[in-house]
Amino acid sequence: MGLDISVEPNGDSFRAGSYSSFHNWRSWLASVSSGVNLDKLYEKNVWNSDMPFIDLLNHSDCDGKLGKRECKRLSKDFQKYLFIILNGNRPNSEDDDNFAWLIQRYLRWKSAVDDVAEGNNKMIRFC
Repeated sequence: MGLDISVEPNGDSFRAGSYSSFHNWRSWLASVSSGVNLDKLYEKNVWNSDMPFIDLLNHSDCDGKLGKRECKRLSKDFQKYLFIILNGNRPNSEDDDNFAWLIQRYLRWKSAVDDVAEGNNKMIRFC
């Protein structure tokens, strides 16, 4: 079982991975963009609305949607951190295959978010 992401209404979809791999990806994203430990944020339930990727990091991983407003904010974050992330901002423990997977997910999410941010009546649905 895993998490599928659908950009609606055009039906574009992709596999975000298992729930645990999606959590690991979001943890990596929080770490490289803000230097925070995502598990501690969940544990303390303390969220800073100015935190990069907040709409994605503080979102249910099993249902719900991201609309145009959230995707516009996320699109700015994905663009802002693209150069930093592509230029090797990774923990020393990341092997090349895992880092490649993290980057692939980053670029796929960026594409989906940009599509919704630029379109009308589109949304990302978690299913």
